Amino acid sequence: MKDVFLAILRQFIRIDEDMYCKSDHELAQLVASNLEREKFLIVMDDIWTGEDWYRLETALPKSTKRGKVLITSRQVEVAQYANRNRIPHHLRLLTQDESWLLLQYKVFKKSECPPELEFLGKLIAEQCCGLPLAIVVIGVVLTIKFRAWGHMSRNVHAWTIVCENISTYLNDDPDRCMEKTIALSYDKLPYHLRACFLYLGMFPQDFEIPVQKLLRMWIAEGFVQRKVDISPEELAENYLEELINRNLVRVDKRRSDGGVKTCRIHNMLRNFCKNEARSKKENFFQEVKMYDGEFEPSVTILENFRRLCIHSDVSKFLSSQPHGPRVHSFVCFSEENITLEGQDVATIPTAFKMLRVLEAESIKFARVPSNIYHLLHLRYLTLSLSVESLPEYFSKFWNLQTLIVYTTSRTLEIKANIWQMIHLNLLKTNAPATMPKIEQSSKASENLQTLDGISPQSCTKEVLERAPNLKKLGIRGKLVVLLDDNNRLFDNLAKLGYLVKLKLQNDVCLNPPSRCQLRGLPPSFKFHQN
Repeated sequence: MKDVFLAILRQFIRIDEDMYCKSDHELAQLVASNLEREKFLIVMDDIWTGEDWYRLETALPKSTKRGKVLITSRQVEVAQYANRNRIPHHLRLLTQDESWLLLQYKVFKKSECPPELEFLGKLIAEQCCGLPLAIVVIGVVLTIKFRAWGHMSRNVHAWTIVCENISTYLNDDPDRCMEKTIALSYDKLPYHLRACFLYLGMFPQDFEIPVQKLLRMWIAEGFVQRKVDISPEELAENYLEELINRNLVRVDKRRSDGGVKTCRIHNMLRNFCKNEARSKKENFFQEVKMYDGEFEPSVTILENFRRLCIHSDVSKFLSSQPHGPRVHSFVCFSEENITLEGQDVATIPTAFKMLRVLEAESIKFARVPSNIYHLLHLRYLTLSLSVESLPEYFSKFWNLQTLIVYTTSRTLEIKANIWQMIHLNLLKTNAPATMPKIEQSSKASENLQTLDGISPQSCTKEVLERAPNLKKLGIRGKLVVLLDDNNRLFDNLAKLGYLVKLKLQNDVCLNPPSRCQLRGLPPSFKFHQN
């Protein structure tokens, strides 16, 4: 902070050698005494901690309103610490027009862009996704190429190459501006947040990330610390909020209660995550891609990788008989739905026997592979099926915490005894799910907190009694069944003392209305404000 105080004092007095010998406290007093007599505007860029602001604040005069201080920070909490009475101003990303104006200025200064390069230039600016630093870095590249080639046709060719390889040119920046800037934020992260941040690189470019899935995957991976006074789900939400407040994650959509529904990560940050993950000795994760008919990395050298993500050519990859004995996460978010049949379906359990996370929503299983129950370490499982029932052997997943099932069927019969799955925390389906028959020997599922997609017919007293700690309940189907005088669903719901969210999704039904009345709701239920 001494250098900051001396820089301010240079605006008022001559700095001699004695000044360098003074303590920070003495310099702060000198700064304050000089500022008291003047109008001033102090701009402090990139303050990292509240402590940095506190040390600067000691040098500000207490009794004058003649000056202003403007600070910038990558962390919301620093801005809040500086002024509790004002909401911090969040700098937005540049629009496409603003991006193009900045790029033009970096390349041509006050001159106009040649018409032959304008279309390419706008495409390049658009690919920088509104990030000023990316535009500045790529502007330097274009400036060099524009000056190197005098002939316009060669300029057009050079700019075309840049346009088609934006990420490469940003990563190959000799000054490493992008990497250094992001690395500063990454290095400041607490250790428990670093893995959570790098994990975001496993999602495809420009992907709208469902927060519920992301948090459940973090928990399954073991990134979320165990604490007595807070649930893993709530703690994972806190982790995400901290990454958002540090401007490393962008909120895309919010729920009606204000929580984050979906989020995104900037392409430059995603590239950093991928590079950082590869540089780690433990091979944090690896994205599998096909180049010129060959997979990179080769399917023959997957032994050292712990996590794999693949978003295209999935069928070809699985048919090539990959083998990853250490892989415990296999993630696929393909833009197109892929239908797997026969041997390709059975390849996943055979190739990756130690899986803890299997995210396969975009892979449609023509049938449930009989060997999938060999994956006894699974904690998180998302499947897309073309079946009407969930087989009984799913009960063998003793360690499963999250089970998400998408089916093409209009209903889903759950034959698996989920009450035996003692670690199951969330069960979600996209079709009305009929719960398994309750046996007298069945114990309550203490860990089950979310049931989403249960059919109205399954909302019986016996079923709800087996989930005493339920916090979120989604009922889907012909809701008129719930209003039957003999059902008494809402009386049963009132006994769920921890229930805070109830979602009702009705199928088209022509049944006549019931005379049953809504008598009460659980004591913890929260109605969302408009």
